[in-house]
Amino acid sequence: MSIHEYVSKGAPESAHWIGVVTDTPNSTQARLAASGLEWEVEKTIIGLEMLFLVRLPEPSSEGFLSLGPEVLHAIRDGHGAVIERPTSFLDAISLSQGKSLDEATAATFANTDARAVEGALENMPEGPVRELVRVYLESISVVQSQHGIRGNGERTLKFISHFWELGDAGVTERFLQVLPKITGRGAASGGLERSAKQRPQFEARLSALECRVRLRR
Repeated sequence: MSIHEYVSKGAPESAHWIGVVTDTPNSTQARLAASGLEWEVEKTIIGLEMLFLVRLPEPSSEGFLSLGPEVLHAIRDGHGAVIERPTSFLDAISLSQGKSLDEATAATFANTDARAVEGALENMPEGPVRELVRVYLESISVVQSQHGIRGNGERTLKFISHFWELGDAGVTERFLQVLPKITGRGAASGGLERSAKQRPQFEARLSALECRVRLRR
């Protein structure tokens, strides 16, 4: 069962409220808004870190412990798609009709292949799917900026569509794996080191907060 199937087939009467701590609240909120899960913002903890409360339904055919953690990783870290690939939406993006974006509000880095897609994204209907696609673009744009990957957006759009099920962070990690073929240089690194190093800290916080939330609910 995939993560988005888990969400759609869950049994509400067997739901668990879980605390999700993140230092990327905008990305987490975009994933939650698209997922269809019930959620709320609890509070800002320290600096940019924020606590979300998320209600995870337990599927009747499969236990919470087997897929619950995977759903949390998808929501918090972007490892795994929270919805099925929005094929019709992605296919409708016209790269030849992209808009120029204000640097102050753009999610992607300038002069990257992903920026071309984000410019075209502005012509698409507003909503949670559009903002979720933007999260995918923002993540992959970091690597493209570091390695000078420019273009008309075609490569990025195809890559995201093909590897959508990996989630936004998973797509970026996959892009790092194929980057040597694109650039003709050695293996890339550094793009996601910070999140990897911080994950154990978040796991510890998550466990503690989950206990507190369950005591409260």
